[in-house]
Amino acid sequence: MKKHIVCNYAVIRFLPYPETGEFVNVGVLTACPQLKTIDYRLETKRRDRIADFFPELDMDVFTEGRKNFRQEMERLRKYLNRNEPGQLEFRIQEKEFHAIFREIVKPRESIFRFSNVGTVMAEDAQNELEALYKYYVERQFATHEEYQETVMANCLRKRFKAEDVLKYYHEQKFGNDEYGIKLPFVREIEANGRYKAIRPLHLDKTDTTKIFEHGDRWCARIRRLRNMKSFPAEMLFVVRTPKSGKKTDAAKEVVKELENLHTIVLPENEDDSIMRFATAV
Repeated sequence: MKKHIVCNYAVIRFLPYPETGEFVNVGVLTACPQLKTIDYRLETKRRDRIADFFPELDMDVFTEGRKNFRQEMERLRKYLNRNEPGQLEFRIQEKEFHAIFREIVKPRESIFRFSNVGTVMAEDAQNELEALYKYYVERQFATHEEYQETVMANCLRKRFKAEDVLKYYHEQKFGNDEYGIKLPFVREIEANGRYKAIRPLHLDKTDTTKIFEHGDRWCARIRRLRNMKSFPAEMLFVVRTPKSGKKTDAAKEVVKELENLHTIVLPENEDDSIMRFATAV
């Protein structure tokens, strides 16, 4: 088994107006005390994220500041990393290494600052740096099906709680030990085990292929669970669909396929219809 190492990290933030505290994540700095190495990754190509968030900002302020910050990070990395070619081994103890890292990331009056320090266990320091960068800067998690549908489920949960309906619903798994699907909102409507269920479905994907694939996946799940005689008697999908174009047509086709499987499909903004389904017994 590969040995895990401790990686401390801080997110690099661009904060041009300290008065408001608004910032954009532009990079990640990592430090691995066991390896006595420091590394970083900084967004060096895109400026549109900054321009979108701070439209009034002179972009030369960002570009020049990023250049200077990157030069400083390169200097620190070359000085501290003991395995850099041509560098003397950095002979310090882990405790001292921690202190140096904390000094680097401490709050300063600068347009580039660091977040609070976090710690993760990693198998590979470089891979962990890439993963942290993708999470905090590229926000790749936000494109995942599970994330978007979790956000939608949280919105439904707030609605149900406000209408005093949430107390009737719970998460429940349908299927068996070999194949099962969890649904976030399930209500028993008869004592003999007759259920109704509600699940969000995110169909506002980046392209039509992803929309069809996600729809096909749920159609297959419904068929399999029904064949196992383990599916709610009443099933509502609360859907988020694209607003226009070919993606809208693809989403409509998925909705039709779900309705042909005798499930109910409602847009997420149809609050009254959703609540009527949720409250009916």
